[in-house]
Amino acid sequence: MSEVEEDLASIIKLKRESLGFSINEVSEKLKISEQNIKFFEHYEVNLQDLSTFQRGYLRNYLSLLKLPEERFAIAFYNADKVSSDLFDIEIPFNKQPFLTRTKMKIIIFLVILLSIVIFEFLSKP
Repeated sequence: MSEVEEDLASIIKLKRESLGFSINEVSEKLKISEQNIKFFEHYEVNLQDLSTFQRGYLRNYLSLLKLPEERFAIAFYNADKVSSDLFDIEIPFNKQPFLTRTKMKIIIFLVILLSIVIFEFLSKP
């Protein structure tokens, strides 16, 4: 484990404590588990092996504590090369709904307009 990793863990813990945050409060603010918070404050964390989500959690944690992530650049080593298996879902053209929001607005407008015309026509003596 590198000196930067030990430094990061101790700095995060000291900063959190100096701001008066409990692990529970940080967990609630960041919407991540207390286990993740404890993980980053532990001295045996290997920053090179962080998953994409863990890197994001760490960035958010550093941001909450107002710590510059540049100081711990090793934690984000090759971050530009990190990828995900997630992909966009495209709806095939023939599977798209027939009545879109715009079509519904046009239909409603035409029904109202037709109702007004019929009402005017029927109200004439």
